[in-house]
Amino acid sequence: MKRKDSFRRTSLVWLYFALVAVLILVIVTLLLSAVLFLLFRRGEIPPGPAGMFPIEFAVILGAILGTVVTILIVKQIFQPIGRLSKGLRRVSAGDFSVRLNEKSMFAAIREMYGDFNAMAAELAGVETLRSDFVSNVSHEFKTPLAAIEGYAALLQNKGLSSERAEDYLQKIVSNARKLSVLTGNILNLSKLENRQSLPDARPFDLSEQIRKAILMLESEWEAKNITFDLSLPDVRYCGNEGILFHVWYNLIANAVKFSGQNGAVRIELRTAPGKVCVTVEDHGCGIDEKTLPHIFEKFYQGDASRSAEGNGLGLALVKRVVTLCGGEVLVCSEAGKGSAFTVTLPSGT
Repeated sequence: MKRKDSFRRTSLVWLYFALVAVLILVIVTLLLSAVLFLLFRRGEIPPGPAGMFPIEFAVILGAILGTVVTILIVKQIFQPIGRLSKGLRRVSAGDFSVRLNEKSMFAAIREMYGDFNAMAAELAGVETLRSDFVSNVSHEFKTPLAAIEGYAALLQNKGLSSERAEDYLQKIVSNARKLSVLTGNILNLSKLENRQSLPDARPFDLSEQIRKAILMLESEWEAKNITFDLSLPDVRYCGNEGILFHVWYNLIANAVKFSGQNGAVRIELRTAPGKVCVTVEDHGCGIDEKTLPHIFEKFYQGDASRSAEGNGLGLALVKRVVTLCGGEVLVCSEAGKGSAFTVTLPSGT
């Protein structure tokens, strides 16, 4: 449809130019012929054969002069095309800051310039996201890799005590796990980026899936002696089981991560007419008002997240998956008091 509209606008522009050129040529020829006829009537131009007005001479002279005038005028009309061509060359060279003045006597030219400016703005945004993505991914990979390299080098010390060696090994395993989670989130986000829906929707036990996510994080919550307050009645849900698992895993992982020692996490699964709701609540550090509007952005990290060494992709993945499921995710949080994430999914999918 967009191609048809673009072709229609382009054809309209060329039709304008053709009509203008023909109109200018006709007007100049008629005006010149009228002037020559008046001069002929006054006797200032000699008559042609049989004493008649030399119409052939007038037409030829008018056509020549009209052509010259037409070329000059059409050249001015073609300047917008030239500016558009220059702008496209700058964009192709990587300069996405170029913008064209949309003022023109032709609506089609204004539309073309508007489309060009919108394209340049979109490309500028994509380039910024790409640069930020590469920069952030490089940083997020560099930190755990440097830690793994450093602790591995320390393990080469033959005089190292067994307790210290065990501590270094645990840190290597921890950083390796962070790399694994980061890589998994990046791959999942890239797969879902351009999807409009999730395939392979099948019925499964949603409460059992949440329990599996809790068990997968057992080492993390046991290390902090975190207790769980669970309200998970049996609920059958029809969706992509593998993709949806990442929602509960990331939300519960965040709740554990931001909870203090001996903390508690509440997880509630409930149903309502036409929908299923899951709430994951912790009583940890919470999220400040400045950070809250950005928590679902890729690689965005507030101070609390950085202190816990997150990578800023988990909540972005949660948001994308829930959106593809036709649901929504809401957060209620206060700094120093904890956070509650509520995922609402349509039960009819």
